[in-house]
Amino acid sequence: MKAFKPKGFSESIYYQLVENAIPLIVLVQPVKKIDDIANSLIAYTNMQFFKNRDLKREQILTMTFHQLLSAILAEERDVVQYFHNLISKGEITQLRLPMKGTDDASQYVLKGKDGASQYMLIRSKILQNNEGNFYAQGIFTDVTEFTLLANALYSAEEEVSILHRALRNYGGFGDILGGSEKMEKIYSLLHHLAFVDTNVLIQGETGTGKELVARELHRRYRPDSPFVPVNCGALPEGMLESELFGHVRGAFTGASRDYTGLFRSASGGILFLDEIGELSLSFQVKLLRVLQESEVRPVGCDKTIKVDVRVIAATHRDLKDMVRKRTFREDLYYRLSTFPINIPPLRERPEDIILIAIYFLEKRFIKTQRGPKGFYPKALAKLRAYQWPGNIRELENVIEYASVVATSDKIDECDLPEFFNASPGDGMKAGYSSAGLGVEAKEKEPLEEFHTSEKERIFNCLRTHGGNRQKTAAKLNMSRITLWRRMNEYNITEF
Repeated sequence: MKAFKPKGFSESIYYQLVENAIPLIVLVQPVKKIDDIANSLIAYTNMQFFKNRDLKREQILTMTFHQLLSAILAEERDVVQYFHNLISKGEITQLRLPMKGTDDASQYVLKGKDGASQYMLIRSKILQNNEGNFYAQGIFTDVTEFTLLANALYSAEEEVSILHRALRNYGGFGDILGGSEKMEKIYSLLHHLAFVDTNVLIQGETGTGKELVARELHRRYRPDSPFVPVNCGALPEGMLESELFGHVRGAFTGASRDYTGLFRSASGGILFLDEIGELSLSFQVKLLRVLQESEVRPVGCDKTIKVDVRVIAATHRDLKDMVRKRTFREDLYYRLSTFPINIPPLRERPEDIILIAIYFLEKRFIKTQRGPKGFYPKALAKLRAYQWPGNIRELENVIEYASVVATSDKIDECDLPEFFNASPGDGMKAGYSSAGLGVEAKEKEPLEEFHTSEKERIFNCLRTHGGNRQKTAAKLNMSRITLWRRMNEYNITEF
């Protein structure tokens, strides 16, 4: 079979194409035995590969194949590996090996431009000529840049992976995020409380994550036992006793069957009494007796029933202040607050804001598989500087809002709700009590203001575009379906 040669090109042009090829092309002299390939002299090599290197053609043509590879490859063991693979298999389809990139005592050492490690991709084959002798050909491609790029990408991926792991593990306690000094003290306390059977009182502003703390305690205390949450402020006074202590059939109108009650439902586990500060003084007396005697009396029953329940109470109110004002029983307060935990508001731990914002954004992206994946620096600065009267719950709502309106893969400051750009005297005006834990809302609660701003934005945009929903949705960077849902949610019918 004749070798292919491009039609219409002279042999000199064909030679120049090979000579100027970027890969190193090597052809060795024929030998009678395959095992002698390593000691065969170099018959030809193009010189493009040796550009800016210290090896000349006249030197190369006096070298054996083994000597040439020893001058190119970084380790002699790689040379041995190469010849072993070539002779045993007859060809090498792909072998990546490091080249020499530093000075050496040998006169045949290749030197990289910057003396750094270099890499070569090798393809070789043993052939036989008409006389039956064996010879080898090889193509050696410098893949240093590709290798370094691949290594850099791998390192970058590893770094991102490490950062993600660090983000999840940084300064947290289970599902609770935060690495501030105040939170670290709470984590230390929670670690000890997880192994003792005592009542706990969790205090903190609305949205600081009181129930999350209670659930984390339960997960470490008795994870297989019941965790029963109840919002004391959501139940009418007349139903609270029956709901917590249970009732018997016929105890009152509508009691058609016996009801166990939440205390007995939580037996062996934790009963989480949220908003304990909303209880009336009369019911506080009944609750105190249950905590003292570890027994409940269902409504309409003349017998008490023993219960084994650990009570964790929570409130956004300042119970000490309520005790002073005689709106909360002192004896009940001390019974509940064997171990008090005060969760600091988000404004008192600004170093945690960015961490939690990234967590919420990542959580939303994983759920929806759409929207932004990061933040621009100005947006992060706005988030960190904001006072967060609604705490973590408000932060989660803001991230969701910004994710919906963002038009790029990162949240910018313009994607945040309008009150972030309001002047100090405008928009959301929330004051903080210096004596208590609660937020004193001077005008509107943060979430109310959040939705009010969006409602006004939609209303004004609809009015500007004469009620055209398609143009309004495009202007607001939302779909028509989302706009329709928002209009229904805010009861926008006229504009």
